[in-house]
Amino acid sequence: MSFTEKMLTLPWYKKLTALRLLKDLTQEAIAGELGIHLDTYRRWESGKHYPGRLARRTLARYHQVTEIEVFGGANPNRKTRKDVLAWLKLLKE
Repeated sequence: MSFTEKMLTLPWYKKLTALRLLKDLTQEAIAGELGIHLDTYRRWESGKHYPGRLARRTLARYHQVTEIEVFGGANPNRKTRKDVLAWLKLLKE
């Protein structure tokens, strides 16, 4: 499997780490270059928080890749209607 193919199989937050390391940057350095708080970047890279639309666009441009290549087509943390209905059902029980 090529490097590119392997990158495409990684979760989005692991891709952020790999892209940062390819530029030989620390988390502190990339957060500074992007003008964001270090804790914010760390949460993204750990997968704890999903970047908003503008942040995803900025990250992709910074790394010279497309948003789709890094983040895919959908927010993995977004709750679907099915998730919400299941949660409401649990609350009623």
